[in-house]
Amino acid sequence: MIYSSLYERNNSVLGWQSELFRWMRQWVRVLAIIGLNLTLSPFVMAQFQTHPQHKIIAMLQAKANTAINANRLTKPKHDNAYDYLKAILLLDPNNADAKRGLESLAIKYRVLVDSNIKRGNFTQARTMRRRALALFPNHPQLLGLNKKIERAQGQKNQQMLAKVDQLDVTLFPLPAYELSLRSQTIKSFLRRLAERIATSHETVLINARDDAEGRWMYKVMKEAAPGYRVRGDIRTTTKPSVELKAPILD
Repeated sequence: MIYSSLYERNNSVLGWQSELFRWMRQWVRVLAIIGLNLTLSPFVMAQFQTHPQHKIIAMLQAKANTAINANRLTKPKHDNAYDYLKAILLLDPNNADAKRGLESLAIKYRVLVDSNIKRGNFTQARTMRRRALALFPNHPQLLGLNKKIERAQGQKNQQMLAKVDQLDVTLFPLPAYELSLRSQTIKSFLRRLAERIATSHETVLINARDDAEGRWMYKVMKEAAPGYRVRGDIRTTTKPSVELKAPILD
């Protein structure tokens, strides 16, 4: 009888210790996610004693909401909405608020991709798409974005090139992000523009954000019209574009 009582008591203690260590392991994982890479120290033990799980989850949810409002979706490391929401799910795998929060992040990424498509920033749109799929690989609203980007870029390229062939069009605004990346879209446009200039003998005013950018644009145009002297000037401005002027009569 005595042995039986001691056996049950020992089992109870062992069960309590096992549960404690399970929670401690979860805590270390949560702390690692949010950037507090702590070991099983007295500080960690104190957190178990003074902060019930629901309070920890509430704190993480508040931080996630703040990060979402500040558009810190996945960066900086350890202080972003995604990490906080994943930390909540480590403590409570069925937490409905955290699951809804992650769903909202996926939708925000889709909106970011769409926004960059509308502005003609196709390279940035692809970056956002890759980042989103790394986090939500099977999300239905993200899977079809690559085709959407390719289709939109193809249409944009056709529109830009078609305008070059319209001799009454002389001002060509350029998408700043694509220009910063020296993208193929910009190169194709500048080459087509150089072909027009070589025939029309118009002069060119390159509006660039700095001298290096303007010289690069001129270089692409010059190389696209070998044997022809592209005449023009470079002006520094905040909104990049190319303007064509009347030919200079020798």
